[in-house]
Amino acid sequence: MKNIFKFLRGKIAKIIVTDNIVNIERQDGQTVIFEANRNNYFIDFNVGTLGGDIERNAHGIMVVVDSNPVDFISGENYLINDIEYYSDVKGKAKIDYDDTFFEFFLDLSFGDKYSDILLQTDNMKVYVNGELLPKKERRIFAGFYKSYDGMPFYVIDVVPDLETGQEVVICKKDTYRNRDYFVLTREEFCAKADYNGKQIKKYFRVTRREKIGCSALLDLENDGYPAPVRREHKEDKCRTRRMSPNYRLYAKDLCDWYSRDLKCYQLCKQTKSFIGVADKADFIALQEDLKFLQNCLKTTLKEYTEYFKARFIDGKSIRKYGEENGLNRGSVDYIQKKFITALAENLEQRDLSDGKIRIKE
Repeated sequence: MKNIFKFLRGKIAKIIVTDNIVNIERQDGQTVIFEANRNNYFIDFNVGTLGGDIERNAHGIMVVVDSNPVDFISGENYLINDIEYYSDVKGKAKIDYDDTFFEFFLDLSFGDKYSDILLQTDNMKVYVNGELLPKKERRIFAGFYKSYDGMPFYVIDVVPDLETGQEVVICKKDTYRNRDYFVLTREEFCAKADYNGKQIKKYFRVTRREKIGCSALLDLENDGYPAPVRREHKEDKCRTRRMSPNYRLYAKDLCDWYSRDLKCYQLCKQTKSFIGVADKADFIALQEDLKFLQNCLKTTLKEYTEYFKARFIDGKSIRKYGEENGLNRGSVDYIQKKFITALAENLEQRDLSDGKIRIKE
């Protein structure tokens, strides 16, 4: 569960912190309360950028510069710049937890000063206008899974029991034997098991594996069950260039597709043919955009080179990048927003200088 409290962004509210509870009271009377497990929580203040910028120092470490902090005072009115709530975080935390933990981050400002709150716990209750927000249920997808002790199987569907209405998960063992089916209730499927002293998921999804064999497909279809649908990956999609409605989405598109576009360009040059592009005009657009982005990273956007490499070339997630550089999710999101905005401005300036429009009109 994440980013469901965007309606609080840009609003002035009274922020009250009492031990393990953060209470947000808007001026229109709406309230949101985040209550962490009293016996296992961690709370800290002024841990983010605090109005500053993130730069890499001489030792290669990411540091915050030009911040403008103010000590948090409970009960004061603050402008909420950003709010992030996650119920399934994996990573480092200063609490005891099994597989995932809850994390709440609130970025605030008071005049030209900044403050923030970080709250971590193994169990969080959230109340919106006095009503308890229901916990997010684990979503069960059709696909390949494995039990914690290594048994592979395939989840076919989730259906209700006719008598009780309780959801049942229909599964098939990953064997060549016909009708090797079994069922689990939702509660059994979502249960946890003790493994090496830790509580882990009893059954977990396997997203990277070979496609199911023809004989297994035929068995499922003969028994009246749907066969697995292969997830569409980026390499399966048709690449369309310069179809973004604005420069911000244009910039994000260039970053998201950079690795594939670079391989496509290198293959075209190597084979001296238009492989992976529609035609010569599409190849020219590909070449222009790649060179422009590379030049920006060497000049006007040089400060983001390491971030770009880690996120869009090496493919590191926000969580992984944050762990390696000692940053929380909010700080990494801030870097990305700032980078995409700066690149969008460069793209727009290029079009103004060239007298061209490279976005969809």
